[in-house]
Amino acid sequence: MKKIVVRWTFGATKSRMLSSQALDLLDLSVKFAILLFKATSRNIKFIICYNNLNDYVLDEVQKISAVNGIFSMDVSDLLPNELGNEDSKNSWWKYAPPRIDEEAYEIIMDNDVIIWGIPETLKNSIEKNALVALTDAAGKYYGDYKEKIEELNNELKLNAGLIGLPPNFAIDPSEILENLPQDHFHSEQGFTALKFAKYDKLKYLIPLSEIEQLNVNMLDPEELISKCVGGHFCGCSYGHYSFWNDIYANYVKKKYEEVVRNKF
Repeated sequence: MKKIVVRWTFGATKSRMLSSQALDLLDLSVKFAILLFKATSRNIKFIICYNNLNDYVLDEVQKISAVNGIFSMDVSDLLPNELGNEDSKNSWWKYAPPRIDEEAYEIIMDNDVIIWGIPETLKNSIEKNALVALTDAAGKYYGDYKEKIEELNNELKLNAGLIGLPPNFAIDPSEILENLPQDHFHSEQGFTALKFAKYDKLKYLIPLSEIEQLNVNMLDPEELISKCVGGHFCGCSYGHYSFWNDIYANYVKKKYEEVVRNKF
């Protein structure tokens, strides 16, 4: 039976504190993932990888972990010092640690990605041990890696809000440190996209028709639920946008109740 790890990245920085929406998004993302992925494998581990949280948020994350019966771990000391910038928005925490289990198919999710069905592209990637990521609706945001990626694939529009890593796919932080990026936000996505572009085995991007990016394409909530199997509520965790609370939260929560009723 295939071994699967599903993990979430959750943290704060001094310049970008978490909004009240962040915990709500995380909790629902975890709840849906447990319902969906437990049906696909008995050999599965769920874990929240958190960093640099204040006491209140840490307590809330531990409650989410306990209520849902999953693990959580503090990864604040697991990034090289050169990458662990706490002052500005820093996406390198996605790779703290680089892998939980290299023998597993490992899915790394941002807390603002919620799926109410397993996308066919992700399902196919797990079955075939393919590398997978989201499609970016906004374009190509790769930080210091932009030129390198354009040389390899000028059409690649990758979003790292959800990535699936096949067994034995290595992430080595020393690759990043060789030419240390100045940008800590988009360069993580750029590094992920560069690994994707160079990968010469099976790889896929999950289309926006399966997981929509709502800060760019703000669908009607009923249309989102009926047409897609997930949403990337990008920007809501740090309060840049409030459309999770304002538009989508109640509809996605009703969908969760529906999925629970149908499963049990």
